[in-house]
Amino acid sequence: MSERRPQRFSPKPVKLGEVVKLNVEAIGEKGDGVAKVEGFVVFVKGATQEDVGKEVSANITFIGRKFAIAEKTSG
Repeated sequence: MSERRPQRFSPKPVKLGEVVKLNVEAIGEKGDGVAKVEGFVVFVKGATQEDVGKEVSANITFIGRKFAIAEKTSG
């Protein structure tokens, strides 16, 4: 058996609680907006079809190993 080494993940380009400007690229299967920050996927709750192709402000509420979740803010 091979010994399993812990995987190391690079630092994420967003921080929990940070308000960021995101360009919504599409609407995902579950209805959230899909954006990327330096290639890191961010799902944007509250984004609509009208937001696709536009920049929105969003608050980062969760950061996982492969993606983050943000909530669209007004303004």
